[in-house]
Amino acid sequence: MGSEKGRLQIIANGTTRADGEVSINAFSRCLVTEIEIEIAGFIELELRALDWLYRTWLPSSGYAPATPAFEVWNGRPFAHGTEHFELRAQPGRRCQGSLL
Repeated sequence: MGSEKGRLQIIANGTTRADGEVSINAFSRCLVTEIEIEIAGFIELELRALDWLYRTWLPSSGYAPATPAFEVWNGRPFAHGTEHFELRAQPGRRCQGSLL
């Protein structure tokens, strides 16, 4: 399914303990969508684009909603004023196993 851009591996040996707010979990292998969005217009246009992404594209994409979804500005918010926005979104995932 496409090319792999990176890989993260966390190894916990047999003596690692989960305590308090820390836990050890096994996750299935997942393919996560990442979409780069560049908008020329006011923030209302950004909100319309995100609304379309989550309400139209995601349900028809074959990906399950990522919980939580992740959105991040490219650079500082409003660095280009209030009429140009650049952000990345990770709205969905496709996993092996029981996470879907």
